[in-house]
Amino acid sequence: MSVYCRSSKQTVREPCRPVPVGALLLFVTLLLLALALAYFGAQVEPLTPALTLTEQEPRQASGYVSSLLRARIVQEDAEPALYYTVYEVREGDVVGRIAQRYDISQDAIISLNKLRSTRALQVGQLLKIPSVDGILYTVKNGDTFSSIAAAHQISLERLVLLNTPSSSKESPPSVRTLVSPFYNSAARESCVPFPFSSAKQWRENTSFDAVQPLQPARVLFLPGAHLSARALQEINGDLFRAPLRSRYYVSSRYGWRSDPFTGARSFHNGLDMVSRRGTPVYSALGGIVRTVGYSAVYGNYLIVGHHAGYQTLYGHLQTVLVSAGTRVTSATKIGLLGKTGRSTGPHLHFTIYKNGSAINPTSLLRMRTLP
Repeated sequence: MSVYCRSSKQTVREPCRPVPVGALLLFVTLLLLALALAYFGAQVEPLTPALTLTEQEPRQASGYVSSLLRARIVQEDAEPALYYTVYEVREGDVVGRIAQRYDISQDAIISLNKLRSTRALQVGQLLKIPSVDGILYTVKNGDTFSSIAAAHQISLERLVLLNTPSSSKESPPSVRTLVSPFYNSAARESCVPFPFSSAKQWRENTSFDAVQPLQPARVLFLPGAHLSARALQEINGDLFRAPLRSRYYVSSRYGWRSDPFTGARSFHNGLDMVSRRGTPVYSALGGIVRTVGYSAVYGNYLIVGHHAGYQTLYGHLQTVLVSAGTRVTSATKIGLLGKTGRSTGPHLHFTIYKNGSAINPTSLLRMRTLP
């Protein structure tokens, strides 16, 4: 088969030299490769981890073998700076809604502002809102970056990145107030952003020992960590259940009052919950019965010990249904309501103690259980 080409100077067809097959295949291959690189190269993002973790095995000494994690910074600007915004509480604000507005957990707001109760927010109160979700943590003896990250199930890389001092002299981001613009200048002076570095402030090849013990009492920011469920229950005021599960009303609350017998001003260290005689009384929280007894004031009473130094007292009982040493839950029936001791009528006297001191029960009881 002959191949012909048209000459610009002749009107007749003449045979042309055949194109080498090898050269043609090479050209097509290179063209396809160039097109593939142009297409896929624009869509594949390079992997740029903030830290590369390598494991080194130290020499054995006296049979003791440990592994040393060493992290090395290989990429800058991998993590945003950690700073906080100042928010002024408005009428109707609650911690949960504020957290939702900033797309962080309420744990972060509670921890950063050291809130003891989410029910105690006041209009005009200033709250720190972190740019990164997480909580504060105070280092204990023996803590390392590795152990803390493992205990809280968070990223070791992010933990170190946000908690390693920076040598950069960059000025920190300014603090701003979202509600009251006039407060900006005061906020900048009184509210200092976190003393933690951003990834941009890292120097390449900075390294650290992830299993080196940290200085006790040092405060760290744990990105992505949360408070325990029990801590949240306590702070949100729903740690304890009301000991009466049927209809009742509170005749006397925690605080100063006139003594029902003498009329003298006296301090009432609990709640008086009125209901019918014989009404079942339940433990407000799981624990162990510490004391069962009788006193001139409380009549038949018992005390249940709980975690973290909490104790609850149940007084004026008609009958006690448990004995000292019994392990109970919030579903355990521990007695029957009565009017024994110094009482004006059938009711339960309920007190919560924290480390031996009576505290206001209404700050820890679930709201729906109090009429």
